Amino acid sequence: MKNFLQNLSYLSKWKGKFKRVPWFCARHAFSVILILILLSIFLGGVLFYRYVILASAEEPNISENSLKLREDLYQKILEQWQPEEKKIQQPSQENLPEEP
Repeated sequence: MKNFLQNLSYLSKWKGKFKRVPWFCARHAFSVILILILLSIFLGGVLFYRYVILASAEEPNISENSLKLREDLYQKILEQWQPEEKKIQQPSQENLPEEP
């Protein structure tokens, strides 16, 4: 319990310092805005370099054995689908009711 109270007193010291941050930013608004703009330009440059410049400089890895078609399975599937396709292409012999 004693350690907890010591930690609270330590935090209360920092609380006073954090209260001064907005006042400091308000007094030095131009400098703070200038620093934030420079920081954003720097971060934007880093991101641009990483995702545009480095990405275009690297060659993509293309493996030779990426995809192969198994011809025997393809022929079996074609044999199964050909009768179905013929049924679809032939006109139906059913008598449909005429519309008035």
